[in-house]
Amino acid sequence: MVDVRLALFTNSDYLVSVDNLARTSVRAVFGSITLDDAFSSANESHDAPDQMEEATDKWGVRINRVEVLEITPPDQILQAMASRSKPTRRSGHES
Repeated sequence: MVDVRLALFTNSDYLVSVDNLARTSVRAVFGSITLDDAFSSANESHDAPDQMEEATDKWGVRINRVEVLEITPPDQILQAMASRSKPTRRSGHES
Protein backbone atom coordinates (compact mmCIF):
# COMPACT_ATOMS: atom_id res chain seq x y z
CA MET A 1 0.00 0.00 0.00
CA VAL A 2 1.49 3.30 -1.05
CA ASP A 3 -1.38 5.64 -0.12
CA VAL A 4 -3.62 4.65 2.78
CA ARG A 5 -6.23 7.31 2.06
CA LEU A 6 -6.68 6.20 -1.54
CA ALA A 7 -6.75 2.54 -0.51
CA LEU A 8 -9.46 3.14 2.08
CA PHE A 9 -11.62 5.76 0.37
CA THR A 10 -11.48 5.16 -3.41
CA ASN A 11 -12.45 1.52 -3.35
CA SER A 12 -14.96 -0.30 -1.17
CA ASP A 13 -12.64 -3.32 -0.76
CA TYR A 14 -9.23 -2.92 -2.37
CA LEU A 15 -8.15 -6.48 -1.44
CA VAL A 16 -11.02 -8.03 -3.40
CA SER A 17 -10.48 -5.56 -6.24
CA VAL A 18 -6.77 -6.36 -6.47
CA ASP A 19 -7.53 -10.09 -6.41
CA ASN A 20 -10.08 -9.74 -9.23
CA LEU A 21 -7.76 -7.51 -11.25
CA ALA A 22 -4.86 -9.94 -10.80
CA ARG A 23 -6.96 -12.86 -12.01
CA THR A 24 -8.14 -10.92 -15.05
CA SER A 25 -4.62 -9.70 -15.89
CA VAL A 26 -3.08 -13.15 -15.55
CA ARG A 27 -5.81 -14.63 -17.76
CA ALA A 28 -5.02 -12.00 -20.39
CA VAL A 29 -1.30 -12.81 -20.22
CA PHE A 30 -1.86 -16.56 -20.42
CA GLY A 31 -4.42 -16.09 -23.17
CA SER A 32 -1.72 -14.62 -25.38
CA ILE A 33 0.81 -17.48 -25.04
CA THR A 34 0.89 -21.14 -26.02
CA LEU A 35 -0.15 -23.85 -23.60
CA ASP A 36 3.39 -25.26 -23.57
CA ASP A 37 4.75 -21.85 -22.61
CA ALA A 38 2.11 -21.52 -19.90
CA PHE A 39 3.26 -24.74 -18.26
CA SER A 40 6.97 -24.02 -18.58
CA SER A 41 8.73 -22.18 -15.81
CA ALA A 42 10.62 -20.18 -18.44
CA ASN A 43 7.58 -17.98 -19.06
CA GLU A 44 6.75 -16.00 -15.97
CA SER A 45 3.88 -13.55 -15.96
CA HIS A 46 5.99 -10.40 -15.67
CA ASP A 47 3.44 -8.51 -17.74
CA ALA A 48 0.58 -8.87 -15.25
CA PRO A 49 1.81 -6.33 -12.66
CA ASP A 50 2.52 -3.82 -15.43
CA GLN A 51 -1.01 -4.23 -16.78
CA MET A 52 -2.43 -3.76 -13.30
CA GLU A 53 -0.46 -0.63 -12.43
CA GLU A 54 -2.79 1.94 -13.97
CA ALA A 55 -5.79 0.72 -11.97
CA THR A 56 -4.01 0.02 -8.71
CA ASP A 57 -2.24 3.40 -8.66
CA LYS A 58 -5.70 5.01 -8.43
CA TRP A 59 -6.40 2.80 -5.41
CA GLY A 60 -3.15 3.68 -3.63
CA VAL A 61 -1.88 0.12 -4.01
CA ARG A 62 1.22 -1.14 -5.83
CA ILE A 63 1.57 -4.72 -7.10
CA ASN A 64 5.17 -5.92 -7.23
CA ARG A 65 4.66 -9.53 -8.23
CA VAL A 66 1.96 -11.94 -9.33
CA GLU A 67 2.54 -15.63 -8.73
CA VAL A 68 0.57 -18.36 -10.48
CA LEU A 69 0.22 -21.34 -8.18
CA GLU A 70 -1.81 -23.64 -10.38
CA ILE A 71 -3.05 -23.86 -13.95
CA THR A 72 -6.10 -26.02 -14.52
CA PRO A 73 -7.03 -26.14 -18.22
CA PRO A 74 -10.54 -27.09 -19.31
CA ASP A 75 -11.22 -30.81 -19.93
CA GLN A 76 -11.22 -30.28 -23.71
CA ILE A 77 -7.65 -28.90 -23.56
CA LEU A 78 -6.52 -31.73 -21.27
CA GLN A 79 -7.91 -34.28 -23.75
CA ALA A 80 -6.14 -32.58 -26.65
CA MET A 81 -2.89 -32.59 -24.68
CA ALA A 82 -3.30 -36.28 -23.87
CA SER A 83 -3.99 -37.23 -27.49
CA ARG A 84 -1.02 -35.13 -28.62
CA SER A 85 1.34 -36.87 -26.21
CA LYS A 86 0.25 -40.44 -27.13
CA PRO A 87 2.09 -40.52 -30.50
CA THR A 88 5.20 -39.10 -28.80
CA ARG A 89 5.16 -41.87 -26.19
CA ARG A 90 4.61 -44.56 -28.80
CA SER A 91 7.42 -43.33 -31.02
CA GLY A 92 9.73 -43.30 -28.00
CA HIS A 93 8.99 -46.95 -27.25
CA GLU A 94 9.34 -48.14 -30.84
CA SER A 95 12.92 -46.92 -31.25
